[in-house]
Amino acid sequence: MGKSTINELSNENGKLIFKGTNDYQVIYSLEDEYSSVNISAPIKYALDTRNSQSTENSFNWCIQSSVSSVRARHDDDRLFVDCELNLEIILNCENKIEILDEMI
Repeated sequence: MGKSTINELSNENGKLIFKGTNDYQVIYSLEDEYSSVNISAPIKYALDTRNSQSTENSFNWCIQSSVSSVRARHDDDRLFVDCELNLEIILNCENKIEILDEMI
């Protein structure tokens, strides 16, 4: 089970960087015993805005993020977790931004 929260926006080298955290509750079996662990991991999502003259202060933004699936595995004493995120970004700015240059 996972929960995603994105609550920070910055501009780094012409990219809008959205930052937040993913929180997971992982239930696992190890040597026939069940256990659970809560994990919090940082996330970072970037949009290339080098074609724009806007700064992060000129953007109005809203982002909704959710975790659609979580996979966990363990190797000896280490637990590995990865997930798929769903992102919905509403981005308003003063200038035109071309986010997608090409799709193949």
